[in-house]
Amino acid sequence: DRSKPFRVGGWIQVIKPGYVLIQPESGPMVITTMTWVDGTPLRVGDKVDFEITFSAKGAFAENLKRTQKSDSSPATSLPGDQLPLSLG
Repeated sequence: DRSKPFRVGGWIQVIKPGYVLIQPESGPMVITTMTWVDGTPLRVGDKVDFEITFSAKGAFAENLKRTQKSDSSPATSLPGDQLPLSLG
């Protein structure tokens, strides 16, 4: 049904102040500005599902829902070589 938003699953890969990078189950990473879900901060390794929207800058994740919490402690990022070449 085209009237329903398209939802995708993925994992939190990188958390930086003001944005988060999510690796979908397939395809390239997407960015979101949501750093908290349901009153708790996102953590690297959390499994989420989200709606994908598109802009001139690329894919953007909206309306995140955590489907599984990470077992690890909060992390702020992965090594810099894991970041995409351009975020905007």
